[in-house]
Amino acid sequence: MQRNADGTEEKTIGRLASKYVTKETSVTVTQYIFAEDALYYRADVMRLAQNEGENVREKTEFHLMRMELNGGKDETLEEYRLTEAPLLLGARDDMLLYYTVPLLTKEEQESDPNLRQDKPSSLKVWINEAAQSFTLFTYKFKEYSGSGPIINGKYYYQYCYNPETSEYRYKIFDLETQQHEESELLVLPEINGRYAIYYSKESNFDNYLFDTVTGSPLLMDYSNVGLIALKANKEGVILQISQNTQNENGIWSVVSTEYRYIRFAELEDGLQKTDGILMTLM
Repeated sequence: MQRNADGTEEKTIGRLASKYVTKETSVTVTQYIFAEDALYYRADVMRLAQNEGENVREKTEFHLMRMELNGGKDETLEEYRLTEAPLLLGARDDMLLYYTVPLLTKEEQESDPNLRQDKPSSLKVWINEAAQSFTLFTYKFKEYSGSGPIINGKYYYQYCYNPETSEYRYKIFDLETQQHEESELLVLPEINGRYAIYYSKESNFDNYLFDTVTGSPLLMDYSNVGLIALKANKEGVILQISQNTQNENGIWSVVSTEYRYIRFAELEDGLQKTDGILMTLM
């Protein structure tokens, strides 16, 4: 549905995954991402079968879908069955970034549930112009955590470099050059866009907004301040700002908390905004 911000002129754009809705199926939209004039989403199609007069689940298929918001044209990009399922990361109008997680067949699940750990998990990109997807890189499922943000054409992700001890590190994958970079991050950035919240290695309270284009922190005083990004758009970010203090025993406590919407243009004089690849995840 679409309507004006004041609630008027509501209209239907289109029906999601309508071609999969039958008497023998149950369809659920489990993920969706808006990208300019397009909506990308995942439709889980459960095939039903009759067992003593009742519908029971026979199998589930996963469909990557795209709907044009101007006109409501709905199309299937890819279908996944039995062996893997896609998870959406981010999109812009002409491309979708996602990764796949391996699934076990019923027989594999019964024989050894741990088989999943050594199956591949892949980072993939669908490009509308090419009308197909491309695999950017692949890890074993136990080594890869595909839940990071995309900031200015770079994808931040977590990987397990020592599965025996479950030790994790972070890497950066450049979507343009398709090269991996090691990262010294302690946690993944929290803002998707040009700016990210970073944590220092010394203390989680030494947080700061980092400009990923200039490679430097923004010129603000963040001493004894805790920042949490609640929502970011192209113009600014809503921040939860907590003032913290440390007592004589070295224990930190929150003195006060406030919420602010800060425009990026106000953070630094002469700042030139750029969207980069801007995958809107929030």
